[in-house]
Amino acid sequence: MQINISNNTIYKVDLGIKSFLGFVKDFWQKIGSNETTMIREDAINGIMQDGQSNIPLISEQYKRYKANWMNRFTTGAPTMSSIKGKKDLYFKNPKNRTNVGPKISPYNGVSIESNDVSKVTMRLTGQTLRGLKNNINPHQDNLGVTISYNQNDAGKIFGNQDRGRDIVGLRKENQDEIFNQILKVVDENIKNEFEKDFTINIS
Repeated sequence: MQINISNNTIYKVDLGIKSFLGFVKDFWQKIGSNETTMIREDAINGIMQDGQSNIPLISEQYKRYKANWMNRFTTGAPTMSSIKGKKDLYFKNPKNRTNVGPKISPYNGVSIESNDVSKVTMRLTGQTLRGLKNNINPHQDNLGVTISYNQNDAGKIFGNQDRGRDIVGLRKENQDEIFNQILKVVDENIKNEFEKDFTINIS
């Protein structure tokens, strides 16, 4: 650290303020990564970013299809894959010949990531949460990070938001945790900086 003094007046303290406080690009990338992890982990546990949790699925029909990986229900002679691991049940009840059919529209050709029907997790296909990313704010001289989703998912995100399923922003507990992470880095950097030797130039 260097302090320059002119006519007994301190006129410049050159600390390299961003690096001094820890506000560098790598720091914000880490903070952004932590924020996206929080949102994803909350979603897995059925927690939205407005603090709501354990929200029930929209309807019993949707719940039934989701439990079946969004496949149609068909009847007929079962295939080996449909009775694999359930042979005893099948042979005890030969009339129960419900099979897995093709996916319902608009899920044809779409991979289903989760069939959890106990609560809303926003993870049916996983596409929305996979699109979650963090970007360093160039307009703020790297002092900050923006969390965003794929713009193609905007309609889906706002539609769910209207239904009380909000994954935009951070809930209070997550905000507090991020604040504490930032404060910890600032405290450590201040402590380390003032433990160093410094030079005073007098002119």
